[in-house]
Amino acid sequence: ASVGVALAAFYALRLYQLAMHNPLPEGSDSREISLRDALVVIPLVAIVVVLAFCPQLILDHSGPATDAIVNIADGLAGPGWGK
Repeated sequence: ASVGVALAAFYALRLYQLAMHNPLPEGSDSREISLRDALVVIPLVAIVVVLAFCPQLILDHSGPATDAIVNIADGLAGPGWGK
């Protein structure tokens, strides 16, 4: 499923680029992303890819807080709600 989402995003972005941007004149150099931008984007993309394949890295740490929030919500809902 992850590969399908990545391919769909690539297809949609490529379609948008071809439909919305005029062709470049001959001999012009197009640089879509600068080195400075890449230094910010590449680590973020790496984090997203790692979490896509190993979500437990975050879920293990957020589990206790989520359980506490659910317990609070159960107490506010009153008896018999959702059961």
